[in-house]
Amino acid sequence: MSSIERLQPHIDILERVEKYQHKAEFNRFLLILTIAGFVAIIGGWISYIFNRFVGVDPTFFIFGATGDPNLAPDKEPILFLSVWLVYLVPILSAMTFSTGSTGIINWNKAYKRIGILAFFLFLLAHVIIVLMGVTNSKLIPIVWGTLVCVGFIVSSRLLFLETNNSKVRTGLIVIGVIALILGLLVAIIVSVELAQLLFCSILGVILSFSGIISYYTVGRLPSKN
Repeated sequence: MSSIERLQPHIDILERVEKYQHKAEFNRFLLILTIAGFVAIIGGWISYIFNRFVGVDPTFFIFGATGDPNLAPDKEPILFLSVWLVYLVPILSAMTFSTGSTGIINWNKAYKRIGILAFFLFLLAHVIIVLMGVTNSKLIPIVWGTLVCVGFIVSSRLLFLETNNSKVRTGLIVIGVIALILGLLVAIIVSVELAQLLFCSILGVILSFSGIISYYTVGRLPSKN
């Protein structure tokens, strides 16, 4: 028996381990994509509820602007603090993605950078929206669509440098472009109350279904046999 033949079983084991790790990494990416979709849908509904019942987008509300004087922060402090807590969730999530390194969630360098990017873009979006003012609230989907597009394109580059997975890169670029087009269309066609709900819901469904379908088609871990 040659040395190559003796080493072949070990080579096979290493190949299986490498394949398993590659699939596990891809599944982690799909999990983040799916969670992001659900967060987008929830964010859309929060925006709709505020536009419908408070009369202003939650971004303006946290800075004290309300459509109804009876719902001003000094009149409804519990509601005001609740909105701040809701807004802190994505920020804390981004920070977690940037620093987490325990258990099954072992974020690599790319995910840490994406977490920081998400945190920065989230804050930037709200700064831009507030600077635009309430009268330009119909343009909010354009702001989110543009920044989501930037975020996904930059993330695609970061993940490609880390994993060398061209399919992930292409998929993220496509989703980013869809977000930009969707933001433009929604801002032009839909009313202010429904704009953010429609934008976030459609984008959220795309993200969630992309993650779920990709898992069942290519992302499942290989058999141990």
